[in-house]
Amino acid sequence: MDYLALLKSGIGSWNQWRVCHPNEYCDLSGQDLSNGYFFEGDFSQVNLTGANLQRACLIGANLAGADLTATDLSGAYLAQANLYGANLSNAILTGANLHQTDLRQTNLQMGQLSNALIYRAQLPSWGSEYITFDYIHYVHDESTTRHYMARDYITGQVA
Repeated sequence: MDYLALLKSGIGSWNQWRVCHPNEYCDLSGQDLSNGYFFEGDFSQVNLTGANLQRACLIGANLAGADLTATDLSGAYLAQANLYGANLSNAILTGANLHQTDLRQTNLQMGQLSNALIYRAQLPSWGSEYITFDYIHYVHDESTTRHYMARDYITGQVA
């Protein structure tokens, strides 16, 4: 199956195929999907290792359990995306928008979250010394904007 061709035919076609083939292993590793429009796309359990998803629109996408190891998500729009249980180790999320994103049970070891916007996201349990980022813009609610450094997550000072 040519998964890239299917995806390029449109997110509607991709999602419809996924409904009919929910257990089929999909491999999009290493693909250039930058600037793609994948609104509410179903990428659950998909192998996206090393893919280029820079500035991709993944608003409302289902990436639960996806392998995003070493994937470049710089500037990607991941608002309301489901990343529950995804592997984002060594992923680049610099400048990504993670508004209301589900990051629970996500592996972020060595992930880069510099300048990421995390607004009302469901966060994983922090404390790994392998999470590397310099600065995160985190908004808890409309009245409170906070900026954190890595040490704040490691020491559990995130409210």
